[in-house]
Amino acid sequence: MKRDIYRNKRIGVLGLGRSGVSACELAVMAGAQVFATELNPRAHDALERLRALGVDLELGKHTDAICKSDLVVISPGIEPENRFAGRIRSLGIPLLSELEFAWNLIPSSLFIAVTGTNGKSTTCALIGDILVAAGKDVLVGGNIGVPLSSLVPKAGPSTFVVSEVSTFQLENTVRFKPWIAVLTNITEDHIDRHHDRRSYVALKKKIFENQTGEDFAVINLLDPVSLDVSTEIRAKKYFFADHPVPRGAFVRDGKIFFKNGDETEILRTGSVPLQAVTTIENVLAAVAVSVIVGVDSSSVQKGVQEFKGLSHRLEGVIVRNGIKWVNNSMCTNPMAARAAILSFQQPLVLIAGGKDKGLDATPLIDTIVEAVKFTILMGEVKERLGESLTRKGYSSFSIVDSMDQAVRVAHSQAGSGEFVLLSPGYSSQDMYTDFEERGRKFKQAVLNLYGLDDEN
Repeated sequence: MKRDIYRNKRIGVLGLGRSGVSACELAVMAGAQVFATELNPRAHDALERLRALGVDLELGKHTDAICKSDLVVISPGIEPENRFAGRIRSLGIPLLSELEFAWNLIPSSLFIAVTGTNGKSTTCALIGDILVAAGKDVLVGGNIGVPLSSLVPKAGPSTFVVSEVSTFQLENTVRFKPWIAVLTNITEDHIDRHHDRRSYVALKKKIFENQTGEDFAVINLLDPVSLDVSTEIRAKKYFFADHPVPRGAFVRDGKIFFKNGDETEILRTGSVPLQAVTTIENVLAAVAVSVIVGVDSSSVQKGVQEFKGLSHRLEGVIVRNGIKWVNNSMCTNPMAARAAILSFQQPLVLIAGGKDKGLDATPLIDTIVEAVKFTILMGEVKERLGESLTRKGYSSFSIVDSMDQAVRVAHSQAGSGEFVLLSPGYSSQDMYTDFEERGRKFKQAVLNLYGLDDEN
């Protein structure tokens, strides 16, 4: 542990999702007295483990008991307007995200944070793989699915910690200061949570807020919003783009270069596994970070070329009778869905839809009309998407009520040499716990279709 800042403190944890549970465990390890409250009364495996650690649990309700805490860690799924979050703030009790709570205890200063609307998970994982290829001690976590709190006990002074960071986590940060901060892009997302685009952009900017001239910022030069954000950054600025940049990573003549005064050739774009990395921009961001930390070109090449991609991100499921099934459940906004669709050259059957986040569906609608053979719509937005497609004169769609039904309809519409792509363009919480459960349900439905028992 870096500091004994939580020893003998009364730490409250508001919400017992994955990050809340990990925060409880870390707080106990840090010598704190821990109280945790969770609205959902259903038992899960972690509760007995927390009780055994001495965590005082309140289930099925929130009460003022948490207001006796010296500090409260709030789970990212709890909205800022939550009544108890407001009560805690009004009493002057510090309210921290699990991100900053854990970051305070990491013994290494080699902290790399990646945020953005799209591409942050892939970029985060790719940076991790490149650093591993270079022989570095690396931990990868955060919003990518492994709570940062769970990584703290494994980190040493020379460990590189690579963390995906969401706006939900940045809402309650105060001193959080990554050594290297990456902004992949900013498009419209989570308007249901943040209410307007300005608030969403302001939260993304927080990743740079506490950086100084000793730190590094890596920014997408192709994204006008990210470029605008960069004007206020105090850290050393590096950029990435598909054309030469003042300083950073770029593409020219089929090769990726890094420029910091002199230009260095890093790798050829033809050697990049595009389905795994999703877009060349993700590679450029990872290359920039890797060279900044001192990774040599051969290690960057090895990390990129051997990168296998992420589960639920353009993940191949199975090929049967010439039909290729692809799981892109991680896609939770229309712009990401558009990019995924356009990455395919072959005829495509699409499964889309989910929870309405108040986003403009136009990018997705226009892309479906232009490029998708047949579309299956599901989830909360299915009727609205169907109406929008009809207004565009597109009638090659079906509306369904379940993933099993979606898979059966997709199978009836797809032919040999064609793809069936689950790329929802919306979040999953209307029907599933998270995008991972949605992706698992899709894969299982596909396997069931062919009489296979499980994902193996």
